[in-house]
Amino acid sequence: MEIQGVSRNSVTYNTLIDGLCRRVEEAAQLMDQMLMEGLKPDKFTYNFLLTYFYRAGDIKKAADIVRTMTSNGCEPDIVTYGTLIWGLCKAGRVEVPSVLLRTIQMKGMVLIPHAYNPVIQALFRRKRANEAMRLYREMLENGDPPDAITF
Repeated sequence: MEIQGVSRNSVTYNTLIDGLCRRVEEAAQLMDQMLMEGLKPDKFTYNFLLTYFYRAGDIKKAADIVRTMTSNGCEPDIVTYGTLIWGLCKAGRVEVPSVLLRTIQMKGMVLIPHAYNPVIQALFRRKRANEAMRLYREMLENGDPPDAITF
């Protein structure tokens, strides 16, 4: 479909979805419209929506986005996993992000401080300093120097 002579494509939709970050339901509706027009959402589409649902505190819809993403053949990338870890830690769920760190490693992806930091911080907030320090040491052993957020 064209609007004023411009064809819509994944980039057009991703830009619109990203622009609607404060109106996450409208952004999700745009993804539905994208599908109806025969366009396939990509990892950027899903990652935008995942971030926005977590920011809105809607863990269930964020989980639905990941399920939809994988069922549509779009594999999560390090950004997806980092967003999952951040969102779950923000919601106070530390156990699942710890498992996700292992999943990332098993898939051969490189763990970066961005993935470790939310888990380390969440563990410290829950007075689980030993576990937080274990993850910190693991991060160092993997050759990833801590960044300013780690401290």
